[in-house]
Amino acid sequence: MEMGTQYYKGMMNDLLRRDYRMPEFLRKALERDAILSYNAGFLGGNDLDFIQEYCRIAFQFIDDNGLLDYHSHNISVNNNLLFEQTLFAALAEERGKKVTSVFDMVVPDNGYDYFRFCDFYRFEEVKFLHLLGRHKRNLRICELLGKTLLDRYPEYYKRIVELFPQNNKRLGNVKQTPPDMTIQKCIALYQDYLCDRIADWKDLSTITLYDWEKRLSAYPRFINADRERQSACIIGKNPYASVFEIPITGLIWLNIC
Repeated sequence: MEMGTQYYKGMMNDLLRRDYRMPEFLRKALERDAILSYNAGFLGGNDLDFIQEYCRIAFQFIDDNGLLDYHSHNISVNNNLLFEQTLFAALAEERGKKVTSVFDMVVPDNGYDYFRFCDFYRFEEVKFLHLLGRHKRNLRICELLGKTLLDRYPEYYKRIVELFPQNNKRLGNVKQTPPDMTIQKCIALYQDYLCDRIADWKDLSTITLYDWEKRLSAYPRFINADRERQSACIIGKNPYASVFEIPITGLIWLNIC
């Protein structure tokens, strides 16, 4: 359960000013000082009649207010919070439904801090992790999400990679060509080096690459392990890591196949 602060209240006031068509119980819920909602990061249940009613009202709201019209001036408004979370909470209250949530506590709408909800180094300690808001734009968090997914659910990771082969060229079996670099960017020698690495690594199978990616993804477990478990681990070097140093300048590029 979420309790809205001025963060949610500001968004809901904007929606009310647009004079949307909506059920009266929902309008009253939006007029409160503290907006009630349920985070819909994941949602389900066995009261199917209620869930279907909720879905019907949500889709009706979208249709009635032209939110499927690409040319609508309301299309860029933050509507999803309303028909995903606030409507659900308002309807549950209207119908007298008890909602069971993962957390017993009520979370302020701006209370999703990194430590409780996004720290993948605490994967074993927390009930669930949920990247939301500004945390989705944190590159480090996203990288840890990918590593954790690969470590725990490698088949899911592989399926995602295969959906976006251009973003994962080596794992996606996409043919690589040397980048178009200029001498002005101090890359002439580096380009030759890249050509050599591509030639050296061109016959590596995706199975081999996935295997090494899988090994690398386990490092959060090592960091969180106690001294005894750490001392029993064997740390090795990725054989497909290669370092290039530009003569004179001392600049270094690290390439990992």
